[in-house]
Amino acid sequence: MALMDENITRLKHNVARIRRDIRITAREMQTLIDADLDCTGAARVLVHLQKDLRLYLEKQDAMASRHSPGGDFRTRIGACSASHERFGHRCD
Repeated sequence: MALMDENITRLKHNVARIRRDIRITAREMQTLIDADLDCTGAARVLVHLQKDLRLYLEKQDAMASRHSPGGDFRTRIGACSASHERFGHRCD
């Protein structure tokens, strides 16, 4: 069980880090846009970070549903968080 707790903690830290990186990159991209500069590089980084976040959130959901009584995690919480849905994941 300790290994599972360690994996969940590491996963939560990674999700928090990626969310922080997304906020920073989005601000940098907006600064480039405001200065009427090319933001292609920042946009690519942002898309990559969003894909990474989606993967980590899906892994987090899978771990929670696998190791929690009561079945599917998404069913128990009722809906995805707004940030989860913002990056393209749909909980149906």
